[in-house]
Amino acid sequence: MRSKSLNKYLLVVLFLMNSFGLWAQGTSASITGSLRDPSGALIVGSTVAAVSVDSGRIWSTVSNADGIYTVTALPPGRYTIKVQASGFKSLVTNAITLDVNQVARVDLTVELGATADTVSVTGVGAPARHRDLSTRQRRHRHHDGELALERPKLRATNASRPRRDLLR
Repeated sequence: MRSKSLNKYLLVVLFLMNSFGLWAQGTSASITGSLRDPSGALIVGSTVAAVSVDSGRIWSTVSNADGIYTVTALPPGRYTIKVQASGFKSLVTNAITLDVNQVARVDLTVELGATADTVSVTGVGAPARHRDLSTRQRRHRHHDGELALERPKLRATNASRPRRDLLR
């Protein structure tokens, strides 16, 4: 009798542990990138919109003080990016496809001109995929984009008790 109640208890605990793992998984994607003018200067305060090709729904944001924009909570699917900035031509990219939990990096350059003029960018390929990397991992990327994983440095203070040194 005692083993049946213990089994039920363990079953409930395992179910709850598994449920918490499911909650941690996201179901959306996001797009981020920088906005620059032809000289390479960052553009602040531009309106950036991600437009769903399938539904026509629009998610918009404004580029920050560093010229970076981020559009979050996008359902997976195909999107075009539209940019409007004062003193620059409007920009529309070709469609990009986003997967679940993907953070796509799409850096854009806008041309000088009237906002009423529109530039269609057809050369935007598949966006770069980014994972949420720690600051330490971001600092240790090779020039080709591969992640250089660094092992903790070990130094034995005595033979029986090794000690891990922190990053210097």
